[in-house]
Amino acid sequence: MATQSLYHLALSYEKSGNLEQAALQFENMLRLRERQVGGNEAKLAKVHHHLARVCLALGRLARAGEAVQSEILILERAPGAELASALETFGAICERTDRGEEAASAYERAREVRKIAGIARREAGA
Repeated sequence: MATQSLYHLALSYEKSGNLEQAALQFENMLRLRERQVGGNEAKLAKVHHHLARVCLALGRLARAGEAVQSEILILERAPGAELASALETFGAICERTDRGEEAASAYERAREVRKIAGIARREAGA
């Protein structure tokens, strides 16, 4: 139950724009989850997703990359919209760190995941 409370607290910080506190709470949640055996991997992937996006916004690109790669490892077991989104976040991190080829590969893979899963990416303004 403590992890659920931390998750909601971290989301609240993220939504209010307090990204430093959001990152801290997502990190705390991951540390708690490391001590637990088993657990819901879909929720763990979401924590990694939010942490990656918060760290990306804060310019903590190395940590964002680690978090999104952990998310991708979990989501590869059941590819879908979440995996495509994680790959797009990884692509954005690669772009910000001057790794254009990796970014292009991540974006292409996201496109393929969406195609296979029958998911159309909503374009801005659509």
